[in-house]
Amino acid sequence: MRSAYAQIPPVPRLLWHLLGPAIGTAVITAAGIALESSDGLPAPVVSPPVLELTSVIEILAIVAATVWPLILAWQRPVGAAVLQAVAAVVLVLVSSIASGGLAGPAVALALAVGFRTAHRARAQALATWPRTPQPSLDDAARRAIDHGTKPARRPAIFARVLGAGFIILGLVWTGVDMARVHAFRSDPATVTTTGTVLELFDDDLYATLDVDGTPLTVEILGAPPGIGAELPVRANIARDRAELLGTPFDPAGALFWCGIGAALLVALRLRARDGHALATAARGPGAACTLVHNDDATWVEAPDGRVIAEVENLTLLTDPATPDDIDLESDPVIAAMIAEAEDLQARHESLSERARELSNDELTELWKAEARLGEIENDLANALDPRLAALVADGARTAVVLHSVPVMSEVVLRAPDALLLGTLRAPSRSLTAASVVNGRDDHSGDRNGRSLGPLATAARWFADHDALPMLAVHAAAAVLMWWLLDEPGNGWWETLRPAVFPLLLVHVTWLVQPAAGVRRTHLVFRELLRVQPVPWREITEITAHDGTVIVRTRSGGEDDAFVLGADPSLPIPSIAGCRTAEETAARLQAAWAAGRVLAPPAPRWLPSMPLLLACAWVALLGASVLA
Repeated sequence: MRSAYAQIPPVPRLLWHLLGPAIGTAVITAAGIALESSDGLPAPVVSPPVLELTSVIEILAIVAATVWPLILAWQRPVGAAVLQAVAAVVLVLVSSIASGGLAGPAVALALAVGFRTAHRARAQALATWPRTPQPSLDDAARRAIDHGTKPARRPAIFARVLGAGFIILGLVWTGVDMARVHAFRSDPATVTTTGTVLELFDDDLYATLDVDGTPLTVEILGAPPGIGAELPVRANIARDRAELLGTPFDPAGALFWCGIGAALLVALRLRARDGHALATAARGPGAACTLVHNDDATWVEAPDGRVIAEVENLTLLTDPATPDDIDLESDPVIAAMIAEAEDLQARHESLSERARELSNDELTELWKAEARLGEIENDLANALDPRLAALVADGARTAVVLHSVPVMSEVVLRAPDALLLGTLRAPSRSLTAASVVNGRDDHSGDRNGRSLGPLATAARWFADHDALPMLAVHAAAAVLMWWLLDEPGNGWWETLRPAVFPLLLVHVTWLVQPAAGVRRTHLVFRELLRVQPVPWREITEITAHDGTVIVRTRSGGEDDAFVLGADPSLPIPSIAGCRTAEETAARLQAAWAAGRVLAPPAPRWLPSMPLLLACAWVALLGASVLA
């Protein structure tokens, strides 16, 4: 039995399929820019054609090398990489990019072949599984399979309309540009003359020329000229238009939208074809296995107990002809959660009315009630259908039949009372080792032994240093941003486009800050926009109680209390460098003993670090516009 089930090899996530074409596109673009920058000014000609065959070939090759691979790589990585390689060869032949641009498609093709090999090995492994008899499906099950394996109707319609709109936009835009260029070049008022360069802008892609006393803007396709240089131009003062002699008409920018639209339509067609193949496979024989859920992980086991694959994004396939709304009250687990939330809300309100008089036990109860209410609210917002909830409950084991097709990571799982759709992945090392060493039921220790991921580890490091290293990150980002924006002619739009990066940095700074900070003369409690300093001399008691730290204060004859949580499993502690409630209390008590004899700070509140950094970024971006 063990030899009948081959191990599923690792299959890269779909996001990695985009890596190869992205590298190829970047290298092709860089090769085109390098070639264009090395060229001199175009040689004067009498009247270049509006559009010729080589221009059409170049436009098609640009679209095939940049747009199509990025969209088609999700489903056909090898085809997308081959298309990009062929287009890059064409661009080299028509002298649009340097020959070094072929390195990008070569890397993309190598990666895509690796992805295809992984998919083929996965299909071969699935083919070794023993097959079940032909299933007997009723009409409702067939409708559920067809509905669940095809793209969602509204997004598909929107994508089709968007693709058709892009194609129409590109064609209309190209037609209008061609008509304008033809009218400009055939107008008797268009004359050949010389213009003096007054200024360069937009990274030297455009220049303002003085043509017979009138400033006109022209596009620079070659090496940027110097200020004061004399350039041969074709100009029409009445039309307020000019172009350098030898400038060909380039409708690539307009036809680029046609390429995006066509790629969207082709990608939708491929997705629909793959979904139809999966639906057809789900009506035939499948592989018998067991679906297991434990410790926030779902996997598939062979009859001998080995973990053969993990399952992600598990959803329930429902018949579109019947309503699939979840009746929360009918599920006993959901009903119990609602009843618990009502009891907690009533208890929370009664405790909040006398918050200044609560004991340590009651303060901890109030704090835990708030946390539990947030958890219940999140669970109710993500409530599962009772049939799916029973399959993914801790320790659940369900006999299922698996149906798949080679080109898709999605699989259909047929349970006794439900049809499921999920994404099959290679099993992690922890699950594989647990199934071999401990047997099929012992996976409960994975969560406790699991280390923090790289992002959580980095967040904990910043939090342990009270988020102060984020100041260095902001400073480095500010220098980089100023260097990028320090260009003449930059307006508000050019400045606001990269402003999302500083906004993200400010948000991350708020996330990695501990809830409280220890200072020499006071303790600060942080909020998003401000911090509240509490002098040590106003603190009357610091106690570790039931996994929390309670800080009691007395100011102006009124008592108050603050509760700090302490969970060692969370990456962001309440106090920098402290993990447990006892460590946090000891740190606060030591600072309290040393600081209560010192003079407290004068202000009762101060602006928070994220607010100050946001103001600094606004000032920097404003200065880059006004400079």
